[in-house]
Amino acid sequence: ITWESGLYEMPAEDRIRLARSAIEELASEGMVKLYRCQEPGRQLEEISEADWGRVLSNPDSWLEPTRGAASIRFGTTEDGKAAYWATTKD
Repeated sequence: ITWESGLYEMPAEDRIRLARSAIEELASEGMVKLYRCQEPGRQLEEISEADWGRVLSNPDSWLEPTRGAASIRFGTTEDGKAAYWATTKD
């Protein structure tokens, strides 16, 4: 058995770098879309592909939003759902 580290033990900048990389890859493959939401709220505004890099590189995008602030969210596309369900079939 090898000793492994918990995700919580990673420096915050490493967690954000890895999460950003994963989200960028999924978004570029059409598996997820990025959205902006004014808090508190449920109305999502899609973020254009041209703005992904700017939004994901903004440190504020990774903070828990306060009331009245915007949050950045991601959601699964139909292609993403289909890809997920294709991997769960026996």
